[in-house]
Amino acid sequence: MNQKVIITGSRGIAAGLAQALNERNYEIYLIGGEKSDCEALEKSCSNIVGFSAIDLRDEKLTEEAFAQAISKLKGLDHVVSIVGGSGRSFGDGAIEDISKSAASFMKDLTLLHSRIVKVGSAINSLSKAYAELIPTAESTVKRAAAKILSYGVSGDKDKLALAYPDAPSEVRELKNSELAAEDDFIDAEEVKEDE
Repeated sequence: MNQKVIITGSRGIAAGLAQALNERNYEIYLIGGEKSDCEALEKSCSNIVGFSAIDLRDEKLTEEAFAQAISKLKGLDHVVSIVGGSGRSFGDGAIEDISKSAASFMKDLTLLHSRIVKVGSAINSLSKAYAELIPTAESTVKRAAAKILSYGVSGDKDKLALAYPDAPSEVRELKNSELAAEDDFIDAEEVKEDE
């Protein structure tokens, strides 16, 4: 007794499966796909007992096609549903619209992804620049403060306390152990040669 199978579709994987099962003497009924493709498969595969070239999105037509297939096959052992819209022709109505929408969505998604990558790179660069700026700014401020102290200028801690209430007392008094270090420059002396 031959196995009885319903295959949805008439192109690509569905057509290849129908041909392979035909060689193994399965009795086959095709549901869905294009009428011209179903007719061509029926001519080339002797074990295809019939087809219903319907739109599988139509639930009522699909139920009727399955009932007809089971009747023609006189039973059913397997159903192989090839899912997807890639087998249908473009210009086929809603599938074409869905395909265009999906393509547009993927294009937009790819564009968004590239922009997110660019923003991430910019944030990383900004973070690195900020991390390098802090030590440079601290060094610049400390050098200036050390120079001011070397001239014997002292801060008015009461004024600084009003203007910068969160500043530590060492800052308000212009006293800091790091500022007590010697200047990091080299003294040079100009030497004139005898003529």
